[in-house]
Amino acid sequence: MRFIKRDWNDKPAILTKQSTLDALTTLVSLPETTIKDSIYRGTYKNEQNLTKSSVIDKLNIYYHHKCAYCETLSTPEVEHYRPKRSVEEETSHRGYYWLSYEWSNLLPACHDCNKRGSKGTRFPINGDRVFMPPFNENGTIDFSKFKVDTEVLLNERPYLLHPEIDNPTKFLSFERDYKNDGIAICGIDIEGERGNKTIEICQLNREPLKIARGKLIDNIVLTINLCLKMLDLGEIGNIKKGLIELFKIEKEKSIDITQEHILFRTLIITNEEIFEQIILSKLELSQQSIVSEAFKAYKNGDL
Repeated sequence: MRFIKRDWNDKPAILTKQSTLDALTTLVSLPETTIKDSIYRGTYKNEQNLTKSSVIDKLNIYYHHKCAYCETLSTPEVEHYRPKRSVEEETSHRGYYWLSYEWSNLLPACHDCNKRGSKGTRFPINGDRVFMPPFNENGTIDFSKFKVDTEVLLNERPYLLHPEIDNPTKFLSFERDYKNDGIAICGIDIEGERGNKTIEICQLNREPLKIARGKLIDNIVLTINLCLKMLDLGEIGNIKKGLIELFKIEKEKSIDITQEHILFRTLIITNEEIFEQIILSKLELSQQSIVSEAFKAYKNGDL
């Protein structure tokens, strides 16, 4: 998961239509009304007569065809951050039906993160649950309070991180999974445990994800070892330069938002402790000091 800046006013056209507003008004007045999935999915036929989604099209502009939770390239599904029809942890809850067509409540998610058994209809909170949509004093609907960052919704204190509200670097980190030689994601926030809860809700330590992160590290370590082979050739002066160039390349990848696992890539190349735990630990003891010195020189700008 990485922090995303999405313009919540830059809505797909279907979400701004009067017919959508009318459907939402009916839904708020009569919660038992059927939610029209064709609206929040924004389905249309393209030139090849294939069913496409204008909502996913717009989300892909901001998320670059990646899942909002696990950051893998996928054919994303439209995911309701706050579930629309039921809440697993609150059986009496009708779901946040009034947010069914709310742009800020819609995220792209891969099937594995979104399916039942992962996110599904789960939405645990640490505050007071909101059961009804916001109304003005005169009984009219207050559409301005539908955005997911409004005070009444934030006061629910949801455990699940929202990638456009919560900065994942404050909640998530990574560590080696020595048992399976992969990379596990872990929570680091102590007070609310939102990091660990998000990992558990979306199953962000699925075996394929840990393996994919591990392979990313293996490729970096392989390149480091190629640089270190210059030791055998007596080219000691070029080793540090080669390693620094490698770190610069990895830095460029970490800011290339089209890449997978941006949060992981960013922390590897910016956090010295994570670099030592994940990269250095895979090197021979005799190699670690050389690589560590080069990384510190890179971090200090000694290029």
